[in-house]
Amino acid sequence: MNILTVSVSTLLIPIIVVITVAVFFIYKAVYDKHTNQILESGETKKRKWIAPWGLALIVLGAQLILVAGFMFPASMLMFDHTAVELSESNPMHFDLSDSVQFVINESNYDEGTTFTDEGITVTIYSQKRTDEHEYYVILGEIEKQKADPTFVYVCLGTDNGDFESESYIPVTTDSSKAYFKCEIMTGVDKPNSLRVAVDYGDSFDKNSDNFPQDIKLSF
Repeated sequence: MNILTVSVSTLLIPIIVVITVAVFFIYKAVYDKHTNQILESGETKKRKWIAPWGLALIVLGAQLILVAGFMFPASMLMFDHTAVELSESNPMHFDLSDSVQFVINESNYDEGTTFTDEGITVTIYSQKRTDEHEYYVILGEIEKQKADPTFVYVCLGTDNGDFESESYIPVTTDSSKAYFKCEIMTGVDKPNSLRVAVDYGDSFDKNSDNFPQDIKLSF
């Protein structure tokens, strides 16, 4: 999503500026001509035209609204599965959001188990590739228990050790749910586990055993 945002912004910002400046000078030329005609005729009761800078602001605002209307659905699409470089030393990629639900192109995956416990629902998708690894995408939904800042901690357990990640959602929305996505690479036919733990408040201790919501999956 960041790549899309930067690319679109880099392209659109100069276009918006050029359009706004062009409208300003074109309209200003017409505006000045109209004003001179009024001064020469002495007529003062004609309806006044909007000032050039005022029209420029209106045009700028309209363009920004159009761009915002485009970027929001585009950002939702970008939460679809994107290629992430995973490796044996970094076999997991974790994303968290409380505003947009993660999706994947299901035609590229086999849907596995859906599991619900402790207010956390997860669905495991597997993808076969032509190498010596197995790839999974785990999509999850968390029913928030509090309106406080939300911490989500995940720990992937493999035969090569444990791999941890965590993310934080400040109190910025009224959403009662949070959504996450884990992309995982493991060895073929190797046992794996994923712990998902949720805590609330201004501090977070990932070594705690007292998380309000805490589940562990085996796959």
